[in-house]
Amino acid sequence: MITEERYKQLMQDVGMPNSRSLLQALRQCAMEAALAEREECAKVCEELIAFDMDDPGQTAADAIRSR
Repeated sequence: MITEERYKQLMQDVGMPNSRSLLQALRQCAMEAALAEREECAKVCEELIAFDMDDPGQTAADAIRSR
């Protein structure tokens, strides 16, 4: 079982020192990670716009996976 002190340390480590809900904090972290990943994928796609490609979807997928 997680102690109150360990919980407080975890919340401080993820930048949510006042959070009273571990589930809320985990959801927030997951959402922020997904948004950051989505933005990185968009940047890869933007970089590929200038190229003339036979299959732009596959090219974008390959570029995203290679990062």
